[in-house]
Amino acid sequence: MAWSVKIWSLRCVVLLLPLLLFLPTNVTACYSSLFSFGDSLTDTGNLNFIFPPQSPNCLLPPYGQTHFHRPTGRCSDGRLILDFLAHSLGLPYLEPYLGFKSGALKRGNIKQGMNFAVAGASALDGSFFEEKGFAVDATANFSLRVQLDWFKELLPSLCGSSYSEVIFSSFLFLHYVVVYSNYSTQKDKEFTKMKLKIRSARIPTLLAISNCIWDFIIAGCKKVIGNSLFIVGEIGGNDYGYPLSETTAFGDFVPYIPQVVSVITSVIRELIDLGAVTFMVPGMLPLGCNSAYLTRFATTDEEEYDQVGCLKWLNTFHEYHNELLQIELNQLRGLYPHTNIIYADYFNAALQLYKSPEQFGISILLALSCQPLWLARFGGNVLKVCCGVDGPYNYNEISKCGDEGVVACDDPSQYVSWDGYHMTEAAYRWIAIVVSSRSLSPYNAIFNFGDSLSDTGNLLASGALLFPVIGKFPYGQTFFNRSTGRCSDGRLVIDFIAEAYKLQYLLPYLALTKDQNVHPGVNFAVAGATALDTKFFIEAGLGKFLWTNNSLNIQLGWFKKLKPSLCTSKLDCDSYFERSLFVVGEIGGNDYNYAAVAGNITQLQATVPPVVEAIKTAINELIAEGARELLVPGNLPIGCSALYLTLFRSENKEDYDGNGCLKSFNGFAEYHNKELKLALKTLRQTNPHARILYADYYGAAKRFFHAPGHYGFSSGALRACCGAPGPYNFNISARCGHTGSKVCADPSTHANWDGIHLTEAAYKYIAKGLIYGPFSYPPLKTSPYKIP
Repeated sequence: MAWSVKIWSLRCVVLLLPLLLFLPTNVTACYSSLFSFGDSLTDTGNLNFIFPPQSPNCLLPPYGQTHFHRPTGRCSDGRLILDFLAHSLGLPYLEPYLGFKSGALKRGNIKQGMNFAVAGASALDGSFFEEKGFAVDATANFSLRVQLDWFKELLPSLCGSSYSEVIFSSFLFLHYVVVYSNYSTQKDKEFTKMKLKIRSARIPTLLAISNCIWDFIIAGCKKVIGNSLFIVGEIGGNDYGYPLSETTAFGDFVPYIPQVVSVITSVIRELIDLGAVTFMVPGMLPLGCNSAYLTRFATTDEEEYDQVGCLKWLNTFHEYHNELLQIELNQLRGLYPHTNIIYADYFNAALQLYKSPEQFGISILLALSCQPLWLARFGGNVLKVCCGVDGPYNYNEISKCGDEGVVACDDPSQYVSWDGYHMTEAAYRWIAIVVSSRSLSPYNAIFNFGDSLSDTGNLLASGALLFPVIGKFPYGQTFFNRSTGRCSDGRLVIDFIAEAYKLQYLLPYLALTKDQNVHPGVNFAVAGATALDTKFFIEAGLGKFLWTNNSLNIQLGWFKKLKPSLCTSKLDCDSYFERSLFVVGEIGGNDYNYAAVAGNITQLQATVPPVVEAIKTAINELIAEGARELLVPGNLPIGCSALYLTLFRSENKEDYDGNGCLKSFNGFAEYHNKELKLALKTLRQTNPHARILYADYYGAAKRFFHAPGHYGFSSGALRACCGAPGPYNFNISARCGHTGSKVCADPSTHANWDGIHLTEAAYKYIAKGLIYGPFSYPPLKTSPYKIP
């Protein structure tokens, strides 16, 4: 088959992920494998296979005492963040690559992942620091790029084919021939290793063959790589440690940050080229709270410390690194919209431990086992070292953890710092919880604007004077078992989007109460709403047809009114909205419906430009308010709607397409969508920092109108499930819920619900088409949950 990059959907429930981190039982794997690159924060044993060993103390007791009861090469008393993440994803703890390479570890199922991180590793190559005159450890030779090369070496084994290993060997041979023969040609020397001379004229041919072989290898591995999670970092701490050992002048080592970040992003680019789709990229920890640095840079100037006792200038330094890293990751997301690049905020997750240690002594009732679990309370030991000796922080450069005479504290779970540089298993566990719950879903909130296709209760909350039946059965019968104000038998597209990203169903703005949490998002959509303001319809003589006055502009005003409850400062809002999805529409359908129902068909075409302009203006205003990702749906194929099929029924067969839909009205919907897409193209050009997606409702719905039986709609896609007798089971004087109407036995066999709106089953197919492709352009970010 031809390989194409597809967004991989997780099968586990991220909402419960913080709880799953504590479960001893196996859970369903969200990714097929996990690959890690980094330094001592993620090294699970590569240190064991380096001779002579660097950071040898991590190989000695009491390291590993808490969980493994022996040293494993992990620089902690037990498990690392990586271990908790692997466990939560249903994957085994990652084996160190150097153990596999040396033959000391069995091959096992390497398809489930491998760890390339090495304690002491840097992002930049060791030669960089040597040229600067810094004394570096040998582990600097195991830089991030070296680790990437290890991953490439693993690819033939990862693909699980001895044939691919032979092919890979051929690639290495040809690559060597190309490189060496190029050198020998330039120097006019014999290619002594093979006793032949390859002239430069043959180089392009060999290089082409070499590249073809490499492409063959990658093509065979792309499925495995594409279904894997890549954790790149934390890396960079050691790069800054070398200059910090010789200077404390902030300006001296700040120039290294762009170079370090550049290496990280270039490695991510190469992994994307190899087929990687999903990344977690951790930022730096708060260095100013590190006991070793607190000891080394101790000062009597109290202004140098924050309220916790951390050195402000060191924390500022790492914050700058994290800020630049996030900027670069945002650029990568724009360049590779099919990928899901997750920033893992280690800094603020750890800062919670330092600032409020008392918060972390709580009892959690596990949802799946119903057994209470007491978690560690860190108390007043947030800056002191568990395993150390002497000094205000129990840390001494001369006598370190693992040295003779240095013992560990009685209970490491009471401490954040383990040995002065690294944290305890208890601290790493908490960081993993925070990072998992925040990071694995790309959106923390959804804000929705629109009409009845996405209203989850606003019209009902406003009184629904012209459409009171939505507050009664059979509306809501399929999923909620009660009416909710949704114009369907169950869930809407927006509900399935919320489910896919493990967010709560959106609360209707007009029904909000003071004690409700609005941070996961709010719904401003109102059934009957228009893109244009009420004044337009009154002047056109259509005012009496309006269900509501709450147009798109009114909804935008509600959002602005709510915004102070969501965030306060610009920095706070930027951070919050960066991980929020704004859904603007579908809107505009009612602008056309009111004119059509009134029989004013000639006005339809002229209404499109102002409708599209209103949507465009709303998007611009949302971007100005801080929105960074916006999903903008187009119109449905209204020529397939029972409403239009009934009102504009024709005896002329030429008026219908092969699916029984009115060609003229579908053509009109396509015209609206074309104009909307052109407007979005302009918006992307004027707002390059925003990600603006088009949701092709038309294309997603047209599938089941074309082949209803294929999608389970055995009763067809044109007849309403709930309505009154007629060719399409729709009667405008006996609509669904009114006297004379009846509901079908099984709404899931119908695409059309009440003649105007679709069934939950139809909305689900549209939602899946948007979330998993190919009906959103560019694609939505990877969802952490698979809609069945």
